[in-house]
Amino acid sequence: MSATRPPAYDERYAAPVEASRRGAHRARPNPLTSIVPVIAGMVVVVLVVVGAFTLLGDRGSPGGSNVNAAPTTTPSASTSAGPSASASAPAGSASATPGAGAADKTIELRVLNSTETGGLAKKFGDTLAADGWTIAEKDDAKQRGLQTTLVYYGKSSQKASAQAIVDKLGFGKTKKSAANAGDGITVVLGADAAAA
Repeated sequence: MSATRPPAYDERYAAPVEASRRGAHRARPNPLTSIVPVIAGMVVVVLVVVGAFTLLGDRGSPGGSNVNAAPTTTPSASTSAGPSASASAPAGSASATPGAGAADKTIELRVLNSTETGGLAKKFGDTLAADGWTIAEKDDAKQRGLQTTLVYYGKSSQKASAQAIVDKLGFGKTKKSAANAGDGITVVLGADAAAA
């Protein structure tokens, strides 16, 4: 009687999978090199977003020291130059508001709504018209989603009038931009108007 012996252990079958491959094959990729395209994609997205905001302007975003500086310097200038400014400008003295220097309410205003809340342009346009301002247009803005209301003026002589509008509304910031203001002053209502 012969006993059957179990087959002898053959190391050829115990070799790792990589060693059993034949022909041309690639080595395993380094985990760090697989992260590089993800990081590059994130950098591209950030650059595109920053570039879009730079090209399209502030759009109500906080920042821009000249926007923040305008309201702080205008009241001090208007209180010190208030009486002399109204005395030297007889045409503007009839339409000047107290403490606003030489605010000219005959400048045509465009009141535009950048929010999804309907009726804001009419509401605040009517408020400014009741205060004696000349309203040329009440409509939706091409700029959408502003957080802060921007009062654009094109000429330095209109700065006091733009600040008087901000004071009347009780919110917003003035910003010099002839491209956005046109011949008059353009008020682009933001989320702060919807909350008011």
